[in-house]
Amino acid sequence: MLETRFRSTTGEAVLTESLNSGSAGRLPWSELARRIEVTKGRMSFDITVQLGHRAGKRSPFMTCSGPHETFHVGSVLGMFLHGDRVRITRQQDGRAEAELDLKNGEAEILAIVADANEPLVVPDLADIDARIDLSDKEWRDWSAPIAQDLPHRDFLLRQALALKLLLYSPSGAIAAAATTSLPERIGGDKNYDYRYAWVRDAGYIISSFLRLGIDKEAKAALTWLLNQLCGHGAKVFLGNV
Repeated sequence: MLETRFRSTTGEAVLTESLNSGSAGRLPWSELARRIEVTKGRMSFDITVQLGHRAGKRSPFMTCSGPHETFHVGSVLGMFLHGDRVRITRQQDGRAEAELDLKNGEAEILAIVADANEPLVVPDLADIDARIDLSDKEWRDWSAPIAQDLPHRDFLLRQALALKLLLYSPSGAIAAAATTSLPERIGGDKNYDYRYAWVRDAGYIISSFLRLGIDKEAKAALTWLLNQLCGHGAKVFLGNV
């Protein structure tokens, strides 16, 4: 969840962004939702959807399917969903541009839903809007018990959230860093791929999870790590876990 406040000479607005989840956890598709709400005056917004090409390996294209803009990027099929007040002004193969005008008290939902190699679900905008609030509640519930009695709780909680976002929940694997694909030295030889889970880094994060009482994620990550080690013939001694 991310909230950004905009102020201009004509008004003020709040943008709430969410990678939505459902009441039972992860959705069976990817859903990026944005709620734009004007809280004072009137504001105009320029909206751009720019598709990636996966390091030049894919040729994205976009078409209209009924009232929605549908896009393809290799095996990924997705849709740009929006309300009637969003005006599409330009559309190309890999890009769509739009405009939106809102006044005090008005709000609009924008969303991208996508999936790979699977049929695509087209949710109702009202359901997407409701899942923004649901996702916010789920994150607040997850954060509530963490480091309650420890000093500098706000700082520790931000670190816990950052580590949580590195965990790939379907498997329990922990990415080595959020700065994936960025070089350690520009033009140097230490340009590691941080999308992988490193044994050392995963161990540090599991230990941090346990110290903060984040047991579910610690268990998932440790299980994944042990399975990988055992799968490569390593003998693992757990000791007093």
